Amino acid sequence: MALVLRNGVWQVVLRVPDPVTGKKKQVWRSTGERDRAKAKLVEAKLIVAATRGELLPTDQTPLEEFLPQWLETRAATAGLEAGTVASYRNAITLHILPALGKVKICDLTPAMLSAYYAKKLRSGRADGRPGGLSPHKVHEHHAVLHKALNDALKWGLVTRNVADAVDAPAVPKVEYPTLSREQARQLSTEARAHRLFALYRMALTTGLRQGEILALRWSDVDWDAGTVSVARAQKDIVDGIPVYGKTKAKRARSKVHLDPRDLTDLAAHRERQRLEQARAGSAWHPGDLIFCREDGTALSADQARNFFKRLLRAAGLPPRMRFHDLRHTNATLLMEAGEPVLVVSERLGHSTPTTTEAMYGHVTAPMRSAAASKMADILALDDPAAEDGPRQQTTAR
Repeated sequence: MALVLRNGVWQVVLRVPDPVTGKKKQVWRSTGERDRAKAKLVEAKLIVAATRGELLPTDQTPLEEFLPQWLETRAATAGLEAGTVASYRNAITLHILPALGKVKICDLTPAMLSAYYAKKLRSGRADGRPGGLSPHKVHEHHAVLHKALNDALKWGLVTRNVADAVDAPAVPKVEYPTLSREQARQLSTEARAHRLFALYRMALTTGLRQGEILALRWSDVDWDAGTVSVARAQKDIVDGIPVYGKTKAKRARSKVHLDPRDLTDLAAHRERQRLEQARAGSAWHPGDLIFCREDGTALSADQARNFFKRLLRAAGLPPRMRFHDLRHTNATLLMEAGEPVLVVSERLGHSTPTTTEAMYGHVTAPMRSAAASKMADILALDDPAAEDGPRQQTTAR
């Protein structure tokens, strides 16, 4: 057993039995310390762990081997969505491994991660073009590394998660574009003649996510109760076949209440769809989807977005708005109308009202100001000075 200084960080060299063969192998463990006295304290703990058989001789694995294996394990055991796995894989293969792939897990330091984040922000594009990645994108890299290193810690491959000692890039707060009340009405008026009018109307009135709306079935509608159940979300369309998965947060299996006027629009949409089904005849694809193409096949997210862009242009509204901004419009208009945050949060399917407050605090601020003015008016009724007019200003002597 020995302490060795490598890359400015003290490493502990141990010999521990391989869990498979039983033969002793050399293990290098990073103390994460540059000070030798502090490193000796970590060394003592590692010696105890080695005696107990808690150390495995696998921590010299470079990140280029560990991260792909970790992702495969994580995807299988954590039930990650296909889109999440693809996002993790892109971050790992296109960015993290080219920069840090040769570094062994035991040699990784907070300073290396900080330097990696800084470089990505300056000039981190994978396509080689000038410019860096956005803080949001680099923050995603940090999240991937943190999860991977946390699992490495649980598996006994490292003594600590070095990502805990690194500040992830600050992500600027995003101001979501929304439609005003007049613009929302303008969009509804323009969309009324469109065959998918009920889709955009539902996006505005319920705040459902695009994937949730595209996954709705007629069997999800309770006409008597005036509700629609949200149990799934469309994730993708592969070879013409829609792929569905779980919806976000606590929205799964919840019921969203609809106004009678929205139910009337939905009923009209059903009648229009029945006519389309009759015209299609045997070519109709039975899927029970509320919003679909003229032959019953699933409507893709791209198609819904393209139709939305056309509606914006036809209505003379900001063309850069996303379909998802209808959800933000819903929340903003409700809160401006004085709807409690708790109610808005429940309709949006947020995990907590705190999430809603964080996203739409810019809306509630004027409401708080108005509340303060109202309170001041209430107290002024009992204030003699207010009844007698403004008090004469006195001069300090």
